[in-house]
Amino acid sequence: MKNKSFHVKQLLLLILFPSIAFPQFASISLPFKKEPIIEKKDTSLLRFIETKTQNIVISDNLKTMYYWLNFARKYPKSFNTIVLRPYLLAFPQLNGVYAESLQKDLVSRSGLPLLNLNATLTIMAQEHATDMTKHKTNIGHSSSNGQTFADRIRAYGINYCAGENLSFGSGSPLLQLVLLFLDINYTSLGHRKSLLNPIYTEIGLGDALLSDGEVFYVQDFSCSPSQ
Repeated sequence: MKNKSFHVKQLLLLILFPSIAFPQFASISLPFKKEPIIEKKDTSLLRFIETKTQNIVISDNLKTMYYWLNFARKYPKSFNTIVLRPYLLAFPQLNGVYAESLQKDLVSRSGLPLLNLNATLTIMAQEHATDMTKHKTNIGHSSSNGQTFADRIRAYGINYCAGENLSFGSGSPLLQLVLLFLDINYTSLGHRKSLLNPIYTEIGLGDALLSDGEVFYVQDFSCSPSQ
């Protein structure tokens, strides 16, 4: 019998107009095992998530990802203690220089502004997630019709700073998020920088199921026009 494993692929593209950082790609395989059970305890943050998702419909997986991303921004030290450490214990393969640098980043930071769920960015992210699941051989930041991320985001009227994280694979949305924070094999730590970027104020989230059961996630970020 073939051993089961979690497999996650990550793609990164950051655009800070007018300069462009080229996309990067990495993949991670982990043994299949039960993930840590981590309770959502921050009632004020739960209310924030509930308020932001009242008029913008996203999946339960995306609500989980949205909650824990904002938890990490608001309480970086607590995220290190109650999320990162249990995952590093459950998956010791993740320990190393990237885990060490992430722990240092988290414990040395003050809280960051929460990310508002943006309706326009969410439509864009969901469209890209759906498009990519139909054309898995061409997965990336460009649409199946050839539109680049810059094309896509400008088409929605955003002409200032923006970025996009992509990941797809098995495992929970929290595992996907932890791996994006760790940024293993990304020397630029681009995913982590996006997730913890203080100038980003808005986020759009999308997800879609691939034919093999893996879930494809899109995170689109932007800041206010004045920044």
